[in-house]
Formats: sequence, structure tokens, C-alpha cells
Amino acid sequence: MNVGRRSKVKLPLSWKDKALIILATLPIIFIIVYLKIVWRDIPEIVPTHFGFSGAPDAFGSKTYLFRIIGFSTGMHLLMFVLTKMPMCYNISVSVKEKNSEALYKVVRQLILLIDLEMSFMINILTWESIQAALGKMQGVSGGMLIAIVGITFATVIYGIISMIRVQGQSR
Repeated sequence: MNVGRRSKVKLPLSWKDKALIILATLPIIFIIVYLKIVWRDIPEIVPTHFGFSGAPDAFGSKTYLFRIIGFSTGMHLLMFVLTKMPMCYNISVSVKEKNSEALYKVVRQLILLIDLEMSFMINILTWESIQAALGKMQGVSGGMLIAIVGITFATVIYGIISMIRVQGQSR
């Protein structure tokens, strides 16, 4: 089914979708509140990048922390907007009239799961950056990179398998 010819389906948010949106919003709220609490204690120069070892290898103004929060918030809002436009998804399986609604639901869940993961990961990294700036940590935890890559790949594989199952059921 061509993207231009896909039927426009209005899918209401399920309770799972709403829960994922709320859960993805919580880390953003937490980091904003935490940053407000510790702002005076944060030195003017903070780590802005960490190498593979987890040690900071670039530094900048503490206002950089707001850029990270802005990026996280922007990505969260973008993902939310994407959930409203299922007919625009580039789906790796064939979309037919009889399977479009089920596929759109699977892809919406995939987008919301990735949003949840990004929100937690970006804001955990921001928290760790603040901790390093405050001298409470030497850098980011070593397992964070592995967790980010592993969880993201697992989610995408889960989404692809779910789409293939939906396609198989519609034959």
C-alpha cells in the first residue's frame, strides 16, 4: 500500500498508550525539579560529553544542562506527534486495508516504547552528568552505553516481530 494511498485511520489512545506517555514524561519532570534543587551547587563548568570509558572528555557551561533537557522534551513531543499520524509511518511490512489498523497500533506502541526508553536514558545521563559536576561520580556508569544499545535493539526487534505477526494473521 503506497503511503499516499493509505487510509486515514483514527486510533484513540489505549490505556497502555496513555501510561507510556505519562511514564516517558516523568523523567523529564524529575530532572527539571532536581536541576532546580541543585542548581546553586553545580559549578559553572560541567562535563558535556563522556568517552567510552565513562570519564568526561569535554566540558562546558552549566547552562548546557538545559539544552539536554530541551532536547529530551523536544524528542518526547515529536514522538507524541508521530503517534497521531500512523498513515505516515514507514512500515517494513506490507500494509493492506485489513491489517492497517493492527499494524498502526503495533507501530504506535513501538514509537511510545522508544520514547519511554529515550526519555529515561537521556535523563539518567543528565542526572549522571550533574552528579559528575557535583563531584559525586567520576563519570557515567560503564554499563549505560551497553544498556542504551541493548534495550533499543531489543525494542526494535520486538516491534519488527510484532509487525510480521500482524501481517501473517491478515493473510
